[in-house]
Amino acid sequence: MEILSVVNDRDEVVGHASREKIDTEGLSFRTVGILIENDDGELLLHRRSRKKTTGSGKWTLSVYGAVQSGEDYLTAALREVREEMGISVTREELEQLLHTSFIRSNGREFAKIFRLNYSKIVC
Repeated sequence: MEILSVVNDRDEVVGHASREKIDTEGLSFRTVGILIENDDGELLLHRRSRKKTTGSGKWTLSVYGAVQSGEDYLTAALREVREEMGISVTREELEQLLHTSFIRSNGREFAKIFRLNYSKIVC
């Protein structure tokens, strides 16, 4: 079971809950997104599975995921890149582009978006 940090309106951690509880109770939580680009500025995007409950079949960022309980944004971004892309990168290779929030149909989501130039990475 995935346990995530629950945050207040100032993006401060105030507790922890399962993803299911966050979705059913409309609690605020954190996510990270990573845009992977090459030296020519081309972006790697992916299409979400049609089995997903939100955004099914939609095009999205290269990597996107929830910040788990006990993680900060950067640690979560490093984990998500490793899990979804199978590559390990350093903190220095991720450049933060944006810290934002938006209202979802079932709560508020805070997100930090990072850029990763994969031309520098040796897999």
